[in-house]
Amino acid sequence: MADIDLSTASRLKAAQLFDLSGRVAIVTGGTSGLGRDIAAALLANGARVLVAGRHAAEVDSAPCRLGACQSVLEVARADITDPQDVTAMFERCEARFGPATILVNAAGIGLRKPALETAASEWADIAAINTQATFAVSQEAARRMIDAGTGGSIIGLSSFLADKAVRNTVAYAASKAALEQMTRCLALEWARHGIRVNAIAPGWFPTPMTEPFLGGRAGAVLAETNPMRRLGRDTDLAGAALLLASDAGSYITGTTITVDGGQSIS
Repeated sequence: MADIDLSTASRLKAAQLFDLSGRVAIVTGGTSGLGRDIAAALLANGARVLVAGRHAAEVDSAPCRLGACQSVLEVARADITDPQDVTAMFERCEARFGPATILVNAAGIGLRKPALETAASEWADIAAINTQATFAVSQEAARRMIDAGTGGSIIGLSSFLADKAVRNTVAYAASKAALEQMTRCLALEWARHGIRVNAIAPGWFPTPMTEPFLGGRAGAVLAETNPMRRLGRDTDLAGAALLLASDAGSYITGTTITVDGGQSIS
């Protein structure tokens, strides 16, 4: 009997586990930053993806930046704080690709300001998008998954700041801590419907949102003091996203995967 090439067999099995062929995904905040990076990973592994964003220029440039064939990519301008926009986003996805079984909640905003200078309106704005709107989009996705009987995977974008106190981040950090507890509660409620709910908590990644902070000396210092001696790269979230979106993560729910190069334990 010929020897079996176990390394080849393992590679084939891994490819099958992470394969998203035939899956449909919606990525809010998918026209820029980390959301776009995750959308690119889903597309590269066979998913058909609708990316949504608030800003017209980013929506218009998304196909070029993602480099995906139009047959597997749809773009939509959507404000996730507007219930009508949320409904329209799902309907557009279903009309183009069919029901979504993967939702990535990557839309969010940040705020870097001392606690005593943080206005009530700024706190409310952060909570409205990072927590309340994320919950509403997840609700809509879950209702549709339950009605279709498909189950699915809902992935939230948290932050290592949900668990690590850093000066001048109170509103943002609190919104992400709330998102992680929401993730656990939704996972518990929706598991019986075959819906998995998890989150990814990135560390310091250069993005349009973090550029004002990381683009200066602070970015160099944070890279130097990170245990892995660098900031996050645009491909560093792909593994966690694919694990949670695919059959490879079929028994994972209610958890947060931290991707920060060890920043949160340093």
